[in-house]
Amino acid sequence: MNHRGPSAISFLTILLAAGLAAARATGSIGLGGGLVAAELVGATAGCGLHLEVGFRHRIFGTVSWYPSVDAWMKTKENYHGAQTHREAEIAFNLAEIRYIPPVPDRITVKPYIGLGGMGIVGMVQEVARTGTETTETSFHPGFDIFGGADFWITPKFAAFMELRGKSNGATAFKMFAGLAFRLG
Repeated sequence: MNHRGPSAISFLTILLAAGLAAARATGSIGLGGGLVAAELVGATAGCGLHLEVGFRHRIFGTVSWYPSVDAWMKTKENYHGAQTHREAEIAFNLAEIRYIPPVPDRITVKPYIGLGGMGIVGMVQEVARTGTETTETSFHPGFDIFGGADFWITPKFAAFMELRGKSNGATAFKMFAGLAFRLG
């Protein structure tokens, strides 16, 4: 009988439990806005809201679930023969993970990277021509990759800046800045 399998699983379980015991819960909620460069429509303004729930370990860093909702809208007049052409997106980024490397507490700038998939993205396209109006709505999954930094102003408040690339059939790049409030 081979006893290596259960002993390796036991070792990994003990290692994981010890790591979680040394970690502490962390979380924040933030609101921001900024510039969105979306394929087919160009540059426009956007806004977003995020929540962060994770565990911070002094040796391994912080790993967080980082769901967010962000939106943008762009309207063009006299665009390709239409009097008005409007596109909008609202993205529910529900399966995102953020990693902050271990940084000493005395350093208030905390860089991070992250990625996510399985977001639900709603796109609305509205075209108005003389006498007619057409609206198309579609929902599909999206994928994000992002990076940024939290700048902790006080123990409870941080300014943040984030760059985000999104692919959901169309490609968008987002540069957001805002404020976050630490929970707990």
